[in-house]
Amino acid sequence: MEVIAKGKYIRISPKKARPIASLIRGKNARQAQVMLSGMPQKSAAVIRKVLDSAMANAENDFNLDKNELTISKITVDGGPVLKRFMPRAQGRASEIRKRTSHIEIIVSGEVKTKKKDDKKENSIKVAPKTVKDESHKIEVERTEKISLQDNRNKGKQIFRRKTG
Repeated sequence: MEVIAKGKYIRISPKKARPIASLIRGKNARQAQVMLSGMPQKSAAVIRKVLDSAMANAENDFNLDKNELTISKITVDGGPVLKRFMPRAQGRASEIRKRTSHIEIIVSGEVKTKKKDDKKENSIKVAPKTVKDESHKIEVERTEKISLQDNRNKGKQIFRRKTG
């Protein structure tokens, strides 16, 4: 199965990023991560972020094993160019072109199967509760079973940064 991750409008020239991309093309994703972390170029750090995103997409969305992933395709294309002007001699102005890149990484790997164990359901035991009737006390013991998937959907909150 193939999984795609894209980094768009990255402020680095495609000409500077392509040699780094060609070094990791066809390699194991883990090996490529190690190679990119040791390189001093700015493009290596940017490509590593996109690779990390592709690996996370593969693991979380498609249940692929991170250690088994290979980089099947990596492309570095040009994005929009920011045009700036710099004053030159005799009242002239020359254009400075600040280039951007679109980086696309496709990783591929085998689907790993997870076996669901019904025996290992998470359950929470609640302490015995005493209920008072008029003349005597009755102890009631109760156990609540809560599965992880139910809790994920219930407790979603949106966090926003406060500005101003």
